[in-house]
Amino acid sequence: MKILVCGAGIAGTAATLFLRKSGHDVVTIEKAPSFRPLGYVLSLKYFGLALMKSLGLLDELRCYGIPYTVMQVRDARGAVLQEYPEALAEKATKGSIFLLRSDLHRVLYEAVSRDAPVRLGTYLSSIAEDGEGVSVTYAGGGAERFDLVVVAEGLRSSSRALLLGNQGLRLFDVIYTATLVDGRHEVPDRIYQIYLGSGTSMLILPINDQRLMIQCYFRGVLRSQAPNEQVNGLLRDACRRFPERLRDTIDRIAESEYIFADQIGMVVLPELYCGRVAFLGDAGYCPTFLSGMGASLALLGAKALDQSLHQSADDVPDALAGFNRLMQPVIAHYQRNAYSNVDLVLTRNPFRAMLQRWVMRVFPPAMVARQLGHQHDLETSLLCGFGALET
Repeated sequence: MKILVCGAGIAGTAATLFLRKSGHDVVTIEKAPSFRPLGYVLSLKYFGLALMKSLGLLDELRCYGIPYTVMQVRDARGAVLQEYPEALAEKATKGSIFLLRSDLHRVLYEAVSRDAPVRLGTYLSSIAEDGEGVSVTYAGGGAERFDLVVVAEGLRSSSRALLLGNQGLRLFDVIYTATLVDGRHEVPDRIYQIYLGSGTSMLILPINDQRLMIQCYFRGVLRSQAPNEQVNGLLRDACRRFPERLRDTIDRIAESEYIFADQIGMVVLPELYCGRVAFLGDAGYCPTFLSGMGASLALLGAKALDQSLHQSADDVPDALAGFNRLMQPVIAHYQRNAYSNVDLVLTRNPFRAMLQRWVMRVFPPAMVARQLGHQHDLETSLLCGFGALET
């Protein structure tokens, strides 16, 4: 089939690779005028790693893994609540790895570009689906027809808006910021630190002795296209009760050339398709940074779409219905987790926060790790139940 993939992020590039591997003629477009490897640290889950392996890219990706020896959870004053040695953390997460989003994106993008270049600076001005195919027009001029269109542009997808407007878009009262801070620092090598404050969570991960990745979630509302000055002001206010050395680090964020900042949200759709148009990754379902599953679910959706097309012998309507059935239970599971994490990690209730800190001090890390392991066993059964990880 002739397939158009709108968006060359993680979901879009993964979809392109899986679909090309199955023999489809895939055109990939991207609104950005150039490839920019930007972003934050992410945790690629065990099934995300399995999917990268099925694409033949796992060994290359592992070279970018960020090693650590201890994961520490601290309160707002800096006191350690719990410590998870690397071996225990890996056991609890079934072997997940930390890496920069830009590195995962680069590996996928370069693999796509080896077969055919992405059409950069290109996006749609109209989509018309007639049951037999999809006709699109490009904002810069020109038109083309496809058997299937895959929308994988992101949370605020302009292509999805052409068909559905703002349907399904749900925003949280949570802001997410991330940046790399250059220069010598005092954070011990290979120690991943998480600080929990009132309605605030900060993650600090040393990339090397000259670079820190700082990520922060905090309650608030971000004006669209907010300048760095506004983001820094909101961030400083949210972290005002953190230790002075952390506040000094936050002050250095203002010197960063690039700060990723966004109002956290997710898309909840009753169906992941409209006619012959499928919605993938953030454009269709990814359950916010608060679930820690965005990248892994983007890869999973790409695989599930390809698998559904194969099982339906390329009958697009039947395949998209199958894709929807495969993904919806998994999506619902992780989207529920995202809502729970808002109340758990970013609570503003003093009593609930005090109880949370007490539990972390009292319960041994091994017990918490076992509980996380049980959660992963549940997820594994949910995933294996529809076979989307078969390679």
